[in-house]
Amino acid sequence: MNDRILGVMEHQGVTALALGAERGADAVVGWFAGQSCHQVVLVEDAEAYMDEGREGAPDLTVLSFEVMRRLSRTRSDRLPEFCDAHHVVLLLRLEQFLDSIAFLGLVDGVVFRDAPQHLRESLALAEAGYSILPSAAVMDVVGDRLRCEAVARLSTLDLALLEQMRLGETNRTISRFLAIAEATVKSKVRGILKVLKLNNRTEAAVFAARQADLIRAVIRQRLADSGLAHRTETTPLPASRAPVAARAMADCRWDH
Repeated sequence: MNDRILGVMEHQGVTALALGAERGADAVVGWFAGQSCHQVVLVEDAEAYMDEGREGAPDLTVLSFEVMRRLSRTRSDRLPEFCDAHHVVLLLRLEQFLDSIAFLGLVDGVVFRDAPQHLRESLALAEAGYSILPSAAVMDVVGDRLRCEAVARLSTLDLALLEQMRLGETNRTISRFLAIAEATVKSKVRGILKVLKLNNRTEAAVFAARQADLIRAVIRQRLADSGLAHRTETTPLPASRAPVAARAMADCRWDH
């Protein structure tokens, strides 16, 4: 354990902040120092901090969303054990909440940077295993769940188009890729936004990126149900064996 943290812990409780390279780290430290009854210490190397083990653990360990996401890649084997051995709180912005859902089962609580006025209550609840969720975050979760259910109502062509929107392609590029008229693309985009209750194609692209695995699973299942095995760009399906949408999805750039 960092000698600075150990020295502080001899006198009072500690909240350890792991913020990574996040902008405004000093402001976040000051924010916690002003609201928490613990001494606040900044952890500069989250991986090394995790590898040092449980001995002398702080009362709370606050991980920013960026740090948690990085640790899920670099320390995926140790992250659940670390979170189980510590009181871990996830620090994030409201717009990051949906992307953080995979981490919520690992942490004791969530603190939103958008709601500094609730920090003291949030930290107290986190130590007890609860969280304060802004109503907007709850609505985002409900809305996203409903949109996931609505994906099944989209046609294969709609899903092909949604995948292209995720990649940031223009209507003209999409029309060429799917071999349909540009006017049809525009009409289809409006229909997709209506079914998914989204305001614009940017929101559609964000949703498609967040739910890429679900969308691809639906596409693959439809291809399997139609007797068309998944193909790559190097082995395209013969035009005579597949409709345009299915052929486009079979050739889609999955790894982007």
